[in-house]
Amino acid sequence: MSKSNQDLLNLKKITIPTLGGRSAIDLNFNDECITVINSNGNKTVFSWHDLSAVESFCKQKGYNKAGTNYNPMNGGIFPKDYPKHRNTLSLVSLAHYKVGSHPFC
Repeated sequence: MSKSNQDLLNLKKITIPTLGGRSAIDLNFNDECITVINSNGNKTVFSWHDLSAVESFCKQKGYNKAGTNYNPMNGGIFPKDYPKHRNTLSLVSLAHYKVGSHPFC
């Protein structure tokens, strides 16, 4: 079952596994941003626009590929507005979750 941004805002907070399923990420949602806290306790703030860019890229690239396909830190060609951050894969996990394509959710 797919989820909208409004669904996420209504939830306010979720915990989902990473795409590899080895750890979990906490995601907090408000009108202005998405806060990601990874399993090491590192906190990153992304915009809703960042999520939209990741969702578009995942849809174009296809879902359930190896994480390196979505990781801008491994090089590769990514859209101009794709967030270039080491925690971008957290948004990739969220994008997969939103469309019901996360392998561990």
